[in-house]
Amino acid sequence: MPDNVFRDAAIALPATLPMSVAFGRRRFHATAAQTGGRVSVWEEFVAPGEGTPPHIHYREDETFHVLAGRVRIWCGEESFEAGPGATAVLPKGVRHYFRNESAEEARLLVVCTPGGFEGMLIDAADRVAGDPSTGPDVFGELAPRYGLEFVD
Repeated sequence: MPDNVFRDAAIALPATLPMSVAFGRRRFHATAAQTGGRVSVWEEFVAPGEGTPPHIHYREDETFHVLAGRVRIWCGEESFEAGPGATAVLPKGVRHYFRNESAEEARLLVVCTPGGFEGMLIDAADRVAGDPSTGPDVFGELAPRYGLEFVD
């Protein structure tokens, strides 16, 4: 049977969740390796004024569910403010980004289908752990490998 077959439950217990710290904090709940590549799920902790630069995913759709705080999400030509309980599902191939425009930390549950994009976040965290002087340009270096393009 191929290694990427999803046969066992991917269980995320709060005490065992790995935390990634590289240009933001995130806690991984399920990875592509655990789900046969079908999905990845993580919690994103977003400081006030922080967010992502505009980008396009070419491989996966991305879902944001706001757990706490308020964020502004841009997708294509539209933008909207999203607070606790709001969910935005963004299609692959469309320019999007988000920013925490509130004074408090925001928490988002992020789901990518299919999974795999979380590998870029893990790779960036590994680089920072190996060389603390690593800057955010590491994402630009890793992006092509993960089907991501940063755009204006």
